[in-house]
Amino acid sequence: LKVAACQGALKAVSEHLELLCCKNPADVRRKLAPMEDAELQVAMAYGVASLYFSHLLTQGIDPSDHPIKQELDRIQKYFKKLRDAKETLAFREGVRKRARVDTEAASRIVQHYASAAEARAQRGGA
Repeated sequence: LKVAACQGALKAVSEHLELLCCKNPADVRRKLAPMEDAELQVAMAYGVASLYFSHLLTQGIDPSDHPIKQELDRIQKYFKKLRDAKETLAFREGVRKRARVDTEAASRIVQHYASAAEARAQRGGA
C-alpha cells in the first residue's frame, strides 16, 4: 500500500517536472516576472535537496547529521525572504493604489459643485 502510494506520488512529481524540464530554462525564465523567477529557482533547489534527503533516508543514512540538512535550512530561509519580499511589494502596491486619485470621481465632484455654484449664481442674479 505504501509502495503504491509512493509510486503514485513519484509519478505525479514526474509529470509536473516534465512540463518544466522539456523547455529551455532560459525561455522559461524570460517569461517570468522577477519574483516568479526567484520563486521558481528556490522551489527547484528545495525540490532537488529534498529528493537527495529522501535518497539518504532510503539508503539508511541519517540526514539530520548530513550537510543536506543545512542546505535545506538555508533554502527555507530563502523561502522566508521571498515571502517577506512579496508581502512588502503587496503593501507598497496597496499604498500606491490608495494614493492614486480617482480622476472620474474627482471630475464628477468638481462638475457637481460647479453646477451648484452656477445655479446659485443664476438665482442670486435673477
